[in-house]
Amino acid sequence: MTLVQMMCGEGDRDFNFMQAEELLKDYKRLTGVQFIVFPELFAIGFRYEDYEKCGPGVPGPTSEFIRKIAERYGAYTFGTGIERGKAKYYNTLVAAGPSGNVIGTYRKIHPFQDECAVFDGGDTIVLMECGGIKVGVQICYYIRFPEVSRRLAVEGAEILIIPAAFPDPRSSHWNTLIQARAIENQLYVAAANRIGFGFDK
Repeated sequence: MTLVQMMCGEGDRDFNFMQAEELLKDYKRLTGVQFIVFPELFAIGFRYEDYEKCGPGVPGPTSEFIRKIAERYGAYTFGTGIERGKAKYYNTLVAAGPSGNVIGTYRKIHPFQDECAVFDGGDTIVLMECGGIKVGVQICYYIRFPEVSRRLAVEGAEILIIPAAFPDPRSSHWNTLIQARAIENQLYVAAANRIGFGFDK
């Protein structure tokens, strides 16, 4: 399991892809099923005016980058990007398999606070099979809601994958909630958070 925790240059996909590749340069293939998880909106950040300027990343450059990384390293790879909806955007998780094929997508159900002005929420809980392992996916904020994790566990999830941009001053909440979801459901939780601050290049 490789969790890529990284800073994000706002609105600069090329720079963020370069950072991600640099952080993975020492990645070594291991035997068995492998996972790589990027933080929430790792490619573009949360400065909403960038979305119209840069355009959607799913389908597009973000989903293509996730596919490329999955194929290069032979690992199931997860990350989120912006997907254009009818009136707003979706914050959409893309999962790619070791051959570089997209094996599933998931739209964040609960946008956080002012995210609701820009993002619509998805309406489907998603469970994926990755190399014989049942993987439940979530995005950031709704690790606060035990019902989502519990439903995934009841449906057979063996691990939860959670890309996030869960900021200070709530980092203690983040750490506690990850442990709580793992303990109460008796499964593994792999959560990749952003670090530092969003910044302009």
